[in-house]
Amino acid sequence: MMDFAENFARSHDFSCIRLDAYTNPQALGLYERRGYRRVGQLYFPRRELPFACFEKVLWSEDRK
Repeated sequence: MMDFAENFARSHDFSCIRLDAYTNPQALGLYERRGYRRVGQLYFPRRELPFACFEKVLWSEDRK
């Protein structure tokens, strides 16, 4: 599923993908291994722990 999302984003000229994940060690490790970097965290009502915010840059503005 991650391959599909990243390929779809690239083929539609998205510059990056951003996602958030609840504190789940397996999911957090998966995103980091795929090249996503943590860029912050946020809290939602009725959730005890924060969500980690991730970003993966697919291309930068200076690619031209």
